Amino acid sequence: MDLGKPALDARHTTGRTALAAATLLAASVVLAASAQAADPGVTDKSIKIGVLAPFSGPASVYSKAANMAMAIYKDVNAHGGINGRQLEIVSADTRCDAATLQAVIRKFVEQDNVFMISGGSCSNAIIAAKPLIEQYGIPFVTINAASAKISEPPVRNLFHVKATSDEQADAIARFVASNPEAKTIALAATSDEWGQTSIATVKQALEKDARQAKIATNQELDPKGADPTPAIQKVMAVKPAVTVVFAYPQPMTIFLKNARPQGLTGPIVTGDGTRPDEQATRLGSRAAAENFFSIFGFAAPFDAPSHDNYKKLFAKEYPKLDWDSVALEGAVSAKFNVEILKAMGNNVTRDNFIRTAETTTVESISGPLKFSPFDAKNKLTRRPGIHPNFSVLDPKATGTQTIVVNSWSDWLKAKK
Repeated sequence: MDLGKPALDARHTTGRTALAAATLLAASVVLAASAQAADPGVTDKSIKIGVLAPFSGPASVYSKAANMAMAIYKDVNAHGGINGRQLEIVSADTRCDAATLQAVIRKFVEQDNVFMISGGSCSNAIIAAKPLIEQYGIPFVTINAASAKISEPPVRNLFHVKATSDEQADAIARFVASNPEAKTIALAATSDEWGQTSIATVKQALEKDARQAKIATNQELDPKGADPTPAIQKVMAVKPAVTVVFAYPQPMTIFLKNARPQGLTGPIVTGDGTRPDEQATRLGSRAAAENFFSIFGFAAPFDAPSHDNYKKLFAKEYPKLDWDSVALEGAVSAKFNVEILKAMGNNVTRDNFIRTAETTTVESISGPLKFSPFDAKNKLTRRPGIHPNFSVLDPKATGTQTIVVNSWSDWLKAKK
């Protein structure tokens, strides 16, 4: 019995040693998994998001979309955060400058250690930063920049959450083509890069139209709002059934103020740089803004009750800023980010964000946002599939209420 005792103790000792080793191994596996899951900007209590926008400079009006996004993130925190984590926001001003935007991205990644980046209102700046964004591999979700070159060619970690300039141009071409009377078309756009790039894209889309409607003239407008009468007269000389005009709010106001009294009362179609209700207010005249259709990236009219909560959030955080569709655009991107972060659960890694964004459909005020697994040869894998509508003053109202239409037949039905 005594001789067997040491052997028995050794067996017990060996068992305890094995158990301890197994426990240590399991602990190391858990620690390794935790370390793997803890990407930069992520703790047990927070997720850090970098928000960039042109908060100053000539394009600062477009930063309201980023303001809206930050108001939503703050509201998410007030309601408990996402899967137990608060959203920590770091913001920076890009001034719509390419070099500044790239410096901000470097700061976000190398100094602030953000988990992801949300923002971008200036297409040219984002396009210039694409190689840097790809190099870092950090999830970058745009807000309200529209150039097709942002997602063409696509970058795996860069998600373009807005209908692109190409998609807007195609929508305008389809809308014009849906009007059987639109045999002759006139074009006009401000002479700046945005105006000329936009009208060139629309012209190309119109020329693809199987009906081959004739583009009779293409006029330039002064982006600073100089008298557009010479251009208007040349447009009127071709007697267009539809006129497509690209101009920011101020030059558009001057164009409409001069065009309508001179007899250019037919339908005018534009991009998303301004809205008919906005123009009616600026002009002080509903009549001057009637029959004016603008690209509209939302399913419901601007003043629809479905947007009231966003309006209240924006007013609460930014009482000195005007509420408009630029601000509303920020709700689309922020909603997408929040829903993807929720769907990730506790596996909060950058790679999982990308994979979750590729496989999760998010319902938004612009309609369903749906991406797909990355394909370097397919630009559509980084576009959300938004089909733009058009905003126009409600023909049955007397104020600035608007309706949303998708085709000329929709408009004719609305007028009955």
